[in-house]
Amino acid sequence: MCSDIMSLQPWEDKCALSLGVELNEDGSIIDSSIIVTPSLINVDYGLTYDQVDEMLDEGIAYSEEWQIGALLSASRRRRAHRVSKGSTEGMVPHPIPRGVVNAKWDTETDEYDIKLSIETTHNSGANVTASDDGRGHYDPYCMHVSSSQLIVTEMMILAGEALGKWQRLVSTETASFEANERVQTPNVLELPFRRQPAPDFKSREREFKHLNFLSEMKLGYPQAWYARRFFNKAIVSEEYGGHFGLGLDCYVQWSSPIRRLTDLQVHSAVKRYLRRAKVNQMLREGTAVPVQLSDNDLGYRIENISNSVETRRNIIDLIDYRTGLGKIFSARPIQFSSSRYWLYEHVRRLVEESDDGEVAFECIVLGCINTDRFQYAVYLYELGLEHRYVSASGKLEDGLRLWLKVESVNPRAELLKLSPASSAKSNAPAA
Repeated sequence: MCSDIMSLQPWEDKCALSLGVELNEDGSIIDSSIIVTPSLINVDYGLTYDQVDEMLDEGIAYSEEWQIGALLSASRRRRAHRVSKGSTEGMVPHPIPRGVVNAKWDTETDEYDIKLSIETTHNSGANVTASDDGRGHYDPYCMHVSSSQLIVTEMMILAGEALGKWQRLVSTETASFEANERVQTPNVLELPFRRQPAPDFKSREREFKHLNFLSEMKLGYPQAWYARRFFNKAIVSEEYGGHFGLGLDCYVQWSSPIRRLTDLQVHSAVKRYLRRAKVNQMLREGTAVPVQLSDNDLGYRIENISNSVETRRNIIDLIDYRTGLGKIFSARPIQFSSSRYWLYEHVRRLVEESDDGEVAFECIVLGCINTDRFQYAVYLYELGLEHRYVSASGKLEDGLRLWLKVESVNPRAELLKLSPASSAKSNAPAA
């Protein structure tokens, strides 16, 4: 149903929320320019990431399809603006990719077909992940970071910041109306702001020096792995506040209502607010309010409306974001376990299809987890997998390249044991 009713099918009118915003030269948002409005979207034709990259490379996106070129220019300004405000893209230029598994039933083979792609999220907008400068950035399996990905990433983040800023603007307007007794219906908009405090580098001077060392050595993935220990956990609440990792004054997730419940809740809250604002305007102007409006449309029981401010404030039905977040947090372990199962099943099939039953993966040492046990975090390029490995040969240096073979794998138990491989080995199945 999500892929039909809620997706942008071609040549069909689809209900949406649209946001418009103007940017300063430095990429910051002009707060007074923010517009949020219900809209109808009718797609003439869709473009894939690869098609947009090709259009940008060939220059078509700067002439016939100039809007795409303009989006890329704005996206680069936005990225530079966020980095200047301390976002992690400046601190971690080489984020660690992750393997994304897609399993679908194949009626011809009568089993699940597993496809694995290696994706880079929150990228720096440059094709650095798959390059080889001899300092640890070589990654033959991860897709190049593309301009089209930069556009989508930055525009989604822009929407999140702009909606948070817009909420503050409309809240001020609503408070002004209430003070003047001009509001006939309650109209409060609360949003789930994602806030992340800045890391405390001063109290962790020794660790910070090591992070700078990794940066100076240009070790890439080990630097990204080590930097995580400084990042504070994001907090979600109705309180307005900044997000260090994104380099923003505020941030609200709402750009993916199909795959995130809280994003869908934000859409509902915003649309309710806009409807109530329209009703308020009609009441002030003496215009008849449509009888088709339901309690759910406005977020309160219509028959209970009175002129008492106290009564109006008590009857409003705010959306419970905590319940939505609770459901998401409850589902994440199941989602993680499912993804891990199919990834390990992919490895098991590689072992089964191998001529000699031996499968090895090229890895890079990210860092030490336990010095007493010589336990390390390693990244398996071909799988996009971060894994724990106990070294039988003792200490390993950060950024070391090595080959590890599959000693045993049990998808249902989510167990994968690795051991040193004698040499590099192709994992391609026999023809």
